[in-house]
Parts: sequence; C-alpha cells; structure tokens
Amino acid sequence: MELLYALHLSKSFNGGNIEFGEIVKAVESVLKIDLGNFYKTVSEIKSRKITKTKFLQLLSDNLINEIKD
Repeated sequence: MELLYALHLSKSFNGGNIEFGEIVKAVESVLKIDLGNFYKTVSEIKSRKITKTKFLQLLSDNLINEIKD
C-alpha cells in the first residue's frame, strides 16, 4: 500500500488524473489479490510513530545494497 500511495502522490498514473481507489482496484484485479480497506491502511501508515514508510525504506535499502560498488 505504501508503494501504491507513493506512486499516486507522485502522479505516476495518468498524470495524477485518477482516484487512489481506482489504482487500488486495478492492482487488485491484475494481481488477483484483495488489499482490503485501503483507506484504513493509509490512515495506519500516517499514524506510525517511528518510520512512516518502513516498506519503502526497506526497498530503498535493498536496492542500495545491491548496487553498491
């Protein structure tokens, strides 16, 4: 959800001319998964105390570690 929300806020889909719910539904359909109540999940992400974007940080850390040297 962090990744989808970050992409949405970056206007990565249709130049930002799409609702977040539409993005979630499209990803659910393509990946054949249920992401549940995505607005609740986004709210939980916003209320995190220490690292609000722990998944995105993990992705970044792994990529940096892979491309070092």
